[in-house]
Amino acid sequence: MKRNIFMIGLMLLGGLFSGTVKAQETASLVADQNPRYMESQAKYIRVADTLNSLHG
Repeated sequence: MKRNIFMIGLMLLGGLFSGTVKAQETASLVADQNPRYMESQAKYIRVADTLNSLHG
């Protein structure tokens, strides 16, 4: 009985996880969601080495 409950719990957890992953894959970005993302990307690329050295 305990094994059945454990297996059902694992199946539910696996289903929830796979559903979450699938939802993340199918989400598309709006065209103008962040119109200044290139500026932000350029800023963080310049300081990427410093950021990585602080975290590592």
